[in-house]
Amino acid sequence: MIKNTIKIILLTCLPFSVFSQNLLTPEAAANITLANNYGIQIAKNNIQIAENNTDKRANGYLPTVNAQGGLNADI
Repeated sequence: MIKNTIKIILLTCLPFSVFSQNLLTPEAAANITLANNYGIQIAKNNIQIAENNTDKRANGYLPTVNAQGGLNADI
């Protein structure tokens, strides 16, 4: 009876001990951190926005038209 329980315990624990995680090097950890850092992603997006805004159309070189209207009525 004891031999059977030992066999069952070994057979159930054996598959779990075979699998392990991959080794994470410091360089890989730094790359993952930089890729997933939202501050860096926002800064890159702000750079792209600034580059897109350097166009002549976006800097006020084209004329603009403003209109206002109003109505006053007395009876």
